[in-house]
Amino acid sequence: MADESAALDALYKGANALVDVQAKLSKDGVDEYAEHAADFKAILDNAKAGPKCKQLSLQILPKYMSRFPDLADAGLDILIDLFEENEQFRMKAIEGFKVVATSATGAVIIKL
Repeated sequence: MADESAALDALYKGANALVDVQAKLSKDGVDEYAEHAADFKAILDNAKAGPKCKQLSLQILPKYMSRFPDLADAGLDILIDLFEENEQFRMKAIEGFKVVATSATGAVIIKL
């Protein structure tokens, strides 16, 4: 479980960084998402480390996927994998697909 605990920490750290970027964008109009691609990549890297990580990543990935078009393909692959994995993740993945469909670029939508 230590591995999942470290992965959860990485997921929360990346998610908190992206929440801060979103708050700054809303408050000051400053878009710093490009500078935080490493945080989104850390979320991708730890998304399937364990059941709790999978559940959390299903909440985080769809929300920020459109902000990182170069990494969106990998994010979509994770959503699809989790959708196919089991019933526990299926409904949350479907909700994520809806978010992606309304915010992602054409290339990601075509893959979806």
